[in-house]
Amino acid sequence: MGKYIDGYDVGVLVMKSWVPKPPGHISCAGNYAFPIYYYPVENTNNETVHGGSREIIPQLLSSAKELRNFGCRSLVTSCGYFGHFQRVIADEGIMPTYLSAVCMVPFIFRLMGKKKTLILVCYNKEKLTGGLFESCGVSKEMMERINVYDVIGEPELGKIITDCGSYDIEKGKKEVVSITQRAVSEHGDAGAILLECTDLPPYAAAIQAATNLPVFDATSMVKFVQTLPENGNENEDIDYNSSRHGSKIPEKSLGGVHTF
Repeated sequence: MGKYIDGYDVGVLVMKSWVPKPPGHISCAGNYAFPIYYYPVENTNNETVHGGSREIIPQLLSSAKELRNFGCRSLVTSCGYFGHFQRVIADEGIMPTYLSAVCMVPFIFRLMGKKKTLILVCYNKEKLTGGLFESCGVSKEMMERINVYDVIGEPELGKIITDCGSYDIEKGKKEVVSITQRAVSEHGDAGAILLECTDLPPYAAAIQAATNLPVFDATSMVKFVQTLPENGNENEDIDYNSSRHGSKIPEKSLGGVHTF
């Protein structure tokens, strides 16, 4: 079918925010060894996205369709709270849709087994509602096995929501490592950690080293999504040695699932 342009593997709906995007952040294009298109969406901000405002659904749908016209084959976002809209956007069938790292929860539980719990770290747990979990395919039974922690009360990472323009990366790393260490000590049955907040994957390696647990995040989710077969091209001869399939991930990328 016709397109404006083509060749982008993943399209990213971007919430407008003015904070650092270091390597590992989903909005740092240098993480990826494949084409990725960032699309800022009008009227998206901490209030409308974190709060799950239905008023922005038309903009999200039109932006997703634009990304499809730009040749994108999968859809992700720059903020985990877009999970409020996962079901409504995915149900439109525009393209495979993964709006939040919370979409990985069922997958993670299958890896861990029924006796393990999951530690989830977000920005503000009050905005991580049951509706968001349900929209991302997380059952009530699964929710009972999730222990949620947030960073909103931290001196450094708590600045993110203010569009501060800058914050001390090293101090932020120490804050989230401390939170996850405390979480593991409080929940000895924890089997994995999920970083819902897209500002946290730059610290995934440090968290894994400190807790000795697998760490999942949105940045690693994007890399997984990119390896999936072409959407709607079942008759196409696919070269799995090409840059679009089985790409080598740049060593400088800090986000992702880490060895355990």
